[in-house]
Amino acid sequence: MRVAILSDIHANSEALEAVLAHMKPRRVDAVWFLGDAVGYGADAEYVIDWLASPELAGVVRGNHDKVVSGIEEPDTFSPIARDAALRTRELISPEAAEALRLLPRGPVLATDTVGLCHGSWFDEDYYIFAPSDAHATFEHMDCSILFFGHTHRACIYAQWDGSTVELPYESGAEVTLREDARYLINPGSVGQPRDRDPRAAYALFDPDERRLALFRVPYDVREAQIKIVKAGLPEMNAARLSEGR
Repeated sequence: MRVAILSDIHANSEALEAVLAHMKPRRVDAVWFLGDAVGYGADAEYVIDWLASPELAGVVRGNHDKVVSGIEEPDTFSPIARDAALRTRELISPEAAEALRLLPRGPVLATDTVGLCHGSWFDEDYYIFAPSDAHATFEHMDCSILFFGHTHRACIYAQWDGSTVELPYESGAEVTLREDARYLINPGSVGQPRDRDPRAAYALFDPDERRLALFRVPYDVREAQIKIVKAGLPEMNAARLSEGR
């Protein structure tokens, strides 16, 4: 079985389409999505429609999904994120908003040993930026492998013998996960990477063989930027796409 893991699409249809095209020849059996379908970008309805795809076998909501759908208000958002979320509320249909409201709260178990969340196991809005953050999450996990998003930065954290470390990786290179370790894995952001690499990010994972690969995929950034400006969203949301920040 081969699963694609996507996160933080943020209404960027150009990035999503590029990732789906990259996946196609790799014979993906299912997709897991880690939240934040909307926010920042201009194609919220397109991405919300994609959430109904039959290959989507596991999904959790993100903080932008909650705000755009009206579950929460953007009280903790930056001004740019708040303005984008409130503008997106105006742009999407009631049916699309309802689809967002129905997204499950994480964490959820995708298999007996693999979990999915947006932020962390114990708080769906918690940010895992460093080994210390990862260590706090490992203390609460009820699975051996947890995929998370939220930070927009691809990374792999591992814990064995009581130590938590961040592992190096190369784009497209396959990594076999140890049986005696636990893992926290962020596939990166499809629609708004923040690691100074503007390419869309996602992961492929074989849960039976415990093989993982993180990928970066180029897409039409300029078209996504034009749509953001035309939709009346903050122009900074467009500018940052070409810089990966």
